[in-house]
Order: sequence, then C-alpha cells, then structure tokens
Amino acid sequence: MIQASDGTLFKIYRQHLSLQSSVFATSFSLPAPAPQSRKTTSDPLAPKSFADEEEGPVRDGSSDELALRLESRFSSEELGIFFEFVVNPNGWSKDLPSVRTLCAILKTCHFYDVQGGIDYATVSLEQHAEVDNFKSALRFRLGWDFSILPWIHRAFDELISVPVNDFPADDEELLGPQAFLVLAKTQVHITEHRLSLAISPPEPVHALCCHNHTYCKAQWDAAWLSISAGVAGWLLRDELSGAEIHEKLNWFSCGTMTGQCVALCALDL
Repeated sequence: MIQASDGTLFKIYRQHLSLQSSVFATSFSLPAPAPQSRKTTSDPLAPKSFADEEEGPVRDGSSDELALRLESRFSSEELGIFFEFVVNPNGWSKDLPSVRTLCAILKTCHFYDVQGGIDYATVSLEQHAEVDNFKSALRFRLGWDFSILPWIHRAFDELISVPVNDFPADDEELLGPQAFLVLAKTQVHITEHRLSLAISPPEPVHALCCHNHTYCKAQWDAAWLSISAGVAGWLLRDELSGAEIHEKLNWFSCGTMTGQCVALCALDL
C-alpha cells in the first residue's frame, strides 16, 4: 500500500513499480530500518519531538496501517494516473489522453525515472500540438522544466509575437518571472531593432554599371523610407516578418535606381 500526502491509499504491486521505475527499484532494494525505540528526556521544557513517544513499527507498505508515505510533490490525482500507467504502460489508453493527464504522466515519470512514460507523454503532447490544444506557455514551461529544447524553441517563437501586455495571467504564471522577463526584454530589443532599421536605410551596394552612386543612393533611401510602400512602412506597421520583407526586396520598386544595384542590395541584406 502507498499513501499520498492527502491520505489517499493506492494498492499496487511492488514488482510493477520496480520494473518501470529505477527510483522505486532502488528504494525497495534497501534494507528496512529498524523500528524506532522509545526516546526519553529529563528536560520538562524539551521540544515535543524529543518527548517520550513510541513511533511504532516501520512502514513497509504491507497494509493500510503501514502504507508507504510519498512526499507531497504530487497530488493524489497525479499519483493515481502515474500508478495506472506503470501497471499497464503498453495498453494504457486507446484514445489520446487529455493534456492535463499527459502532463501528470510527464511530471511523475520524470521524477520517478520512468523513461517509457516520459516518451509516451512527449509524443502524445506533440499530437495535441498539431491540433493546437497544447498552448505555447505550457509547452515552454514543460520544455524548461524537463529540458525538452525543441519545445522551448517553438514556444518562444510563438510567444514572442504576442505583446506581453496581452498575456493572460495564467500564461504569466506558467512561464514564471524569469522566463517572462526574458521574453519581455527580447520583445523590446526586437522593437528597437525594427525602428532603427525603419529610419536608417542600409548603404546600397552598387553594381559595376552604376555611374552615379549619389543619385542611386538617393533613390534607394527614398524608396526605403516610404511609409506607404517602403521598408519603413512595413517595419513600422509590423505587418511583415523579416523573411517576408527580405523576399519582397527582390521586387522592390526604387524609382530609377539601377536594376542591378537593387538586385545586389536584396542579396546583401
């Protein structure tokens, strides 16, 4: 018998836990400690923990009264899901479990070192991601906690496009203060970079056939700084990604600027 922190009891064979979890296998292989003897003290002001008491027999899980107590890291619901998985990992669920259930499997199996559960939860959560049921903030949190780098990268790319002022409170809590601060600072740097590019056209690259660099640069700058159809307008309105802007430069209209210069500028950026 195993007892959760809230007193819930679970009946499960040791063999199931030992086969799936190296943590439980090691724990069960250790010799049981001897029962604690009665402690005595002559100090009437001694703390209660040092007062005479009988701690009773060692909890070995052999009965409800001697159930092994697990620390309060996980709820009884999470432990129930974990035990259900380790008993029958191959045929645990025919249908795709909920994100909540898979998160419980991932967390508990990571802590108790059940690699099969980690793999199962990771693959299944990816299936939820395909139908957008696995939100970015949660993906980032789990990726951060369990060192799943692809999840961190993908979630950060998705979150960076959402202004931090528009973040739901539960997403902020999932990210945590450190990650939220990094995200906010990154957004500020991106905004500053876009504004800098919008008002400071890069120097154009001139082709060999360009005979008037000054005129060519004036045409390039004017086209770049155009709010209606230039790069400055695209950047200020934040309507295109960097990759999309780079693609549009291949057909960038720069007045009477030498065509070969336009092509070289597009390649150089």
